[in-house]
Amino acid sequence: LAPSLVYSVDNLFDGESDTVWAEGAPGYGEGSTLTFTFDAPLQINSLWFSNGHQRDSQTFEKNGKLKEFIFSGETYTLQNESGVQIIPLKKEVQGLTFELKILSHFPGTKYKDLCLTEIGFKRCV
Repeated sequence: LAPSLVYSVDNLFDGESDTVWAEGAPGYGEGSTLTFTFDAPLQINSLWFSNGHQRDSQTFEKNGKLKEFIFSGETYTLQNESGVQIIPLKKEVQGLTFELKILSHFPGTKYKDLCLTEIGFKRCV
């Protein structure tokens, strides 16, 4: 498969632990922005992440992971650990489009990249 398919942003929503999104910029993608656009407005109060490449523990360690990011004008920090991480938002947000800006990373032991396995948006009820 072409790298554009293997590391596609669509992989963030496929429910698979062996597929990832990887930033396409040189290095760890710091300063890059992911934009998420939905068909209908969402009101969300938390995000959840499967950070890094979670195929297995060796792959997780070899690849870079997201550390700090900005979402809706607020800064958040993830841990350098596998599994799901839930990030409560500092304030509920509503909209059709949301941006996540990469500020910093946890380096991998082998690859100079930044991978995310999954991301989710928790809706307010």
